[in-house]
Amino acid sequence: MKTLSARQLLFVDGIGAVVSAVMLGLVPPHFQRHIGMPITELYLLASLPIAFAVIDFYWLLFRKGNERAGLLLIAFANMAYSLLSMLLVIVNFELLTALGLSYFVIELLLLAALVAFELKTAEAK
Repeated sequence: MKTLSARQLLFVDGIGAVVSAVMLGLVPPHFQRHIGMPITELYLLASLPIAFAVIDFYWLLFRKGNERAGLLLIAFANMAYSLLSMLLVIVNFELLTALGLSYFVIELLLLAALVAFELKTAEAK
């Protein structure tokens, strides 16, 4: 399996953050009843990936040469986001539909894999 460079991981993380922001901030108002998570929590969860995308793309465009620090920053940000997401799932568990729960479980699994790759790549630099 080919490993990704630090720059490539920052790009993947940035694109993933944009997708998360869209999936949580633009789609849910139309399908909230199918997800179950309250709109305010969805908007909170959507706002953080926007900030993460800005960090990722800032590091790619303006901080060339020190991607290790960028990877560590975004890995810890992703871990904090995951903890917040898990907390909101627990607090709102009775409101979540099967689709909503599935979405958050898949997102958390993807984030866990991404954080592991980010930390491993940062460690190797």
